[in-house]
Amino acid sequence: MKVGSLVELVSDSNWANFERFKSLGIIYPIKGNIYTIRNFQKGKMEIGIRLEEINNPIVHFTHINANLEPSFNIIRFRELQTPSSISIESFITETV
Repeated sequence: MKVGSLVELVSDSNWANFERFKSLGIIYPIKGNIYTIRNFQKGKMEIGIRLEEINNPIVHFTHINANLEPSFNIIRFRELQTPSSISIESFITETV
């Protein structure tokens, strides 16, 4: 995965455990939806991704004493294969 990759959320399990963040206006991705990776956030034990389609407010994380925009664990997503370029010429046939 890299910045700009298209990903699909495949696991939204235990979002309920993050009710504290929902009350702060945090928007969560929806299972089955497709998103674009905006950037990465390296944590102590995980890699988080931020999405172009979701811009959340900065919140305080007491366990690391930092103010950050929340990210979502990379293992919740699968990268989608982007179609290769197709030229219109490949669809045009000459009639005789």
